Amino acid sequence: MGSSSARLIIYIASSLIGCCVAIIILAILLPIGIINSIPPEYCFSTQHLKYLPAGTTIALRKTYGLGRFELFNETGNGDNISNFKFNTSTIVATMKFRSWAIPYRIDFMTSEQKGSAEGRGASFSIGQQVTLYECRNDISTGGGDFTVMGRISQTNIIEFWKRTYEIYDATTTNKIATVEDKFGINEPFVARTPDGVVVAEFQQITWQLQETWRLSVKFDMPSFDMRSLMILVSVISYNRN
Repeated sequence: MGSSSARLIIYIASSLIGCCVAIIILAILLPIGIINSIPPEYCFSTQHLKYLPAGTTIALRKTYGLGRFELFNETGNGDNISNFKFNTSTIVATMKFRSWAIPYRIDFMTSEQKGSAEGRGASFSIGQQVTLYECRNDISTGGGDFTVMGRISQTNIIEFWKRTYEIYDATTTNKIATVEDKFGINEPFVARTPDGVVVAEFQQITWQLQETWRLSVKFDMPSFDMRSLMILVSVISYNRN
C-alpha cells in the first residue's frame, strides 16, 4: 500500500511539473508567434527590384530569425567571390518569413520594412507551393488589392537532397525558369529558362560569419520578376535551417 501511494504521489508530481513546464513554454512561444504572424504595413513599391539588367549583383544577408534577410546592392567587381563586398548602410529591401502565419508568409518589403509583395505557402499541397502576390493599392484608401505575380513550385519531393524549384509567371501556369537545389554541394543555384538560357545564379557564402547569398543576373529578361528568386532564397534558407 505504501509503495502504491508513493508511486501515485510521484506520478501526480511529475504530471504537475510537466504541465507547469508546458504552460511556461507556451507563455514564451505564444507571444513570439503572435508577433511573428503580424503582417507589415502595405502598400509600398519595390518595383526597382523587379527587372535587373545583366551584370547586376544583389547581396542577401541573413538577419535574426529563419528566412529573414536584408538586401544590398553589391559594390564588388566581377564574378570573383573574393571581390564580394557591399555597403551595409544602403539596404534596398528586406524579407521576413512569418512561419506562424496561416498559411505561412514570406514578406518582401522595402528597406523600412513596409510591405510590398509576399509569398503565401499552400497549407495542403503535394510538394511546397508558394504563390507570389504584389500589393497594388494603398490600404489606407480602402484598396489594398493583391494581384498574383507568380508562383514557386517544389518538385522532387522524395529526393529531398535534390529539390527542384519551378518558377511561374503571373499566370501561375507558364513556367519561366527551373532551379535545382543540389543539397550539400557547394555550387551556385542556376535559374534556367525552359530553353536552357541561364537567367541568374545565386550562391550561399559566408561573409563576416553571417549567412549571406549572392544573386547575379546573367541575362537581360525584362519579363522576369527577379523578386521571385529573392523570395526563393528565403524559402531555401528556411528549408535548410
